[in-house]
Parts: sequence; structure tokens; C-alpha cells
Amino acid sequence: MNITKDLIEFAFGSALFINALLFIPQAIKIFKTKSTKGVSFITFFGFLLIQLAVVLHGVIHQDYVLVVGYLVSMITCGAVVALILTYGKRHRFIQGAELELEEVLAQIPGHIYWKNREGVCLGSNTNNWKDFEDKSLSEFIGKTDYDLFPKEEADKLRHADQEVMRTRKLTILEEASTTIDGELRSYISHKAPLRNTRNEVLGIVGMSLDITENKKNEQALVLAKEVAEAANRAKTEFLYGLQHDLKTPCSGILGIAEVLENSEQDLEKKENLSHIKHASKSMLDQLNQIFEFVHFENGQLPILKKQFSLYQLVSDTTQMMTPAAKHKALTLKTSHDNNIPEYMVGDQMRIQRILMNLIANGIKFTSHGHVNLETKLISKNDEKVVVKFTVEDTGVGMPEDKQNLIFQEFDSQTASHSDRYPGKGLGLRIVKQFLDDIGGELQLHSQVGKGSVFKILVPFKQSQLQGA
Repeated sequence: MNITKDLIEFAFGSALFINALLFIPQAIKIFKTKSTKGVSFITFFGFLLIQLAVVLHGVIHQDYVLVVGYLVSMITCGAVVALILTYGKRHRFIQGAELELEEVLAQIPGHIYWKNREGVCLGSNTNNWKDFEDKSLSEFIGKTDYDLFPKEEADKLRHADQEVMRTRKLTILEEASTTIDGELRSYISHKAPLRNTRNEVLGIVGMSLDITENKKNEQALVLAKEVAEAANRAKTEFLYGLQHDLKTPCSGILGIAEVLENSEQDLEKKENLSHIKHASKSMLDQLNQIFEFVHFENGQLPILKKQFSLYQLVSDTTQMMTPAAKHKALTLKTSHDNNIPEYMVGDQMRIQRILMNLIANGIKFTSHGHVNLETKLISKNDEKVVVKFTVEDTGVGMPEDKQNLIFQEFDSQTASHSDRYPGKGLGLRIVKQFLDDIGGELQLHSQVGKGSVFKILVPFKQSQLQGA
């Protein structure tokens, strides 16, 4: 009987020892992987409670073999429970699927890392350590920047980390580092102090995004901009040279033609000289528009606001445009609203060029009838005056689908009109630009075969020197 009892106790004790050994691999696995995935806390905690009850039962009945066996089993099972409690906090749940912190880090793009105060790597996401051709995270952990980068780059990275720890603030900076392939890459890095629960700075945590391609594109754009600016300067210098070379002989031809026309008695020759004069003036006007366009495209026409008489400006403008109207047997009339203050403050040069271009446009596209200019007061207070200018003609008009295009440079309404009405299409483009400069508005109403009406609203400042 004693032998049988001893054999049963031996078998029972061996079973308890084997049971204890079964918990050890599970504990080792959790410790190594820092993961409790697939391990049930409730199951192991239940085992622990059962074993505790058996131990207490053995103590009460003085069955010390039972007590010792289950104590060993309790230790190993308790180790599993302790590890579950330690690493179980790393579990996260996303849309019902259990994910661990390491799995999330493995999928995060960019480079995430954290280091201690000495610059030793404590961890990183998968994307980061794989860039250094490490086979695992454990192989990467323990390295410093001096193990990963050339000394000059490592010094800069270390200095940046020390500044983050010193200031205890988030820092965003651009960094450069050489890859294991020898390629210099650019990164935008966000670095912050790594703190414990007592707010003590233990190191830094950072995230770096590769912006090398963005930098290359940025450099290409800068280079393209520089090339375009150089080409534009060359164009401008060329046109400035032409301004003198072309305008001087055109002005000379126009002057000589006028002198000869006035002194010539032969009607046929007088008519030919008149054609030369008008052709020269037309070319000179087009050259002036081109050079004026170049000036304001290059920002060389500053807005100059000063006091002037609008009545005098309108009178001078129509006087200058009258010969062109008479040459086409057109009537050029003006109507001025006497309620408009005698003096106002505004950009006199731009206003005059706007009116001249609109009147010239009306004369150009009108073969018979008239071109009229009307000014009307829209509103007035102690600080501001708004005036409406209306230029109306009885010309060819234009289709509705072309009306927006005429304010674009180098557009002359339609191909059919470009032969009958030569020009570079800059006049109305300049009108639109000058109106934008001074805060004006423009409306166009036109019908094919009936003519066009341009209405513009221009704000002025009240002059404090009325009647002066």
C-alpha cells in the first residue's frame, strides 16, 4: 500500500511539475514579443485562482507535496498573468479588429523614432529601421546617429536633439542625411521631448518625412522662374532699344509729311502725303500702345493720385482724338455732367489713357455715324466721388461670345476684322488693366451691326481745394 501511495504521489507531483513547465513557454513568448495577442487573461487568471485554492486546501490538510507542486505551478501561471497585465495595455481596437502598438507602428509611413538623453535609439517604426538595412527592430535598438550617419551629419542631428531637450518644446526643422546608398536626402522633422509620468525629459521622440522630391521640384521651379525672368528682361531691353529706333524715324516721317502736306498745292500729291501722314501716325500709335503695355506689365507705371480737373481732362482728350474722327467723317461729341466736382483726386494719366483707348477703339471700328463720350455723376460724399463714363459708337459691334475676349492681349475680336481693322489688340487690354489698378468697373453692351457701348465706373477722392 505504501508503495502504491508513493507512486500515486510521485505521478501527481510530476503532473504538477509538468503543468508548471507548460506555462513557462507562454511566459517567454510574451516577454520576447512584448505582445499578449492570442492569450486570454481570464483563462490564466482562472487557473491562478484554482491553484491558490488548492494550495490553501493543502496547507489546511498538511498535504505539503500538494502545496509545493501547486506553488511551482502558481509561480509560472502568475508570471503569465503578470506579463499580460504589463503588455496587455498595448492592445488597441480598430473597427472590431485587435491591433497591437507594434502592428500600428509597422504600418505608419515616414520615419518615427525615439531616443534617450544620450542619443541611443530606444525604438522606431518598421519603415525607419528597414532604411538602415537592419534585420529587426532589436538590431536597430541601441544604435546612435554616429552609427548610422557620417560624423558631420550626426553632429547636426545630435545638436538638434539636445536643443529639443533643453527647450522642452516641439521643434520643426529641415534636416539632411545620407542614406546607406550614399544619396543625400532631405527631411522635414517634428521633434518633441520624450517625458515620463513625472514630466521628466528622458530623451526625444521624432517623426521625419522625406521631402527630397519636393525640394527637387522646388529647385526646378526656381530655376525656371530665373530663366523666365532673364528672358523677360532680355525682351524688355530689346523693346526699349526698339522704342528709340522705331519711334524716332516714325515721328520724323510724320512731321515731314505734315510740313509737305501743308505746303503742297497739287491735290494728288497732297492726298498722297495725307496717306503717308496717317499711316505714320497709325504706326506710331501702335508702337506707343506696345511700349505702354510693356511698361505696365513690368510694373513701371506707378499709380499717381493727384488733384486734377476732370472737365479739362475730357476736353483735352476729345481735342486730341478729333482729327482721327474727322479723317473718317465721324462726329465726336462729349457731354459733361456739371454736378461733377470741379476738382478731384485720382490717377489722371490712367483715366486719360482709358478714355483715349476707348474713343480710339470706337473710331477704329466705326465707318459712319458717331462716337460719343458722356460723363455722369453717380454718387458723392465728403470723401468719395463715383463717376460713370460712357463711350458709345455706331460701329460694327461684336457678337456676345467675343465680348470677353477683346480684353485679352493680342486679341482683335475676330479673324475677319483683323484684316479690315489692323492692330495688336492691346488698347482694350490696357483699359482693363488700368481700371483694375484704380478700382474701376467696366460693362460692355454690343450688337453686331449696331455698335457698342462701354460703361465704366471710376471712384475718385474728393479734393479739399474746390474752386482753388
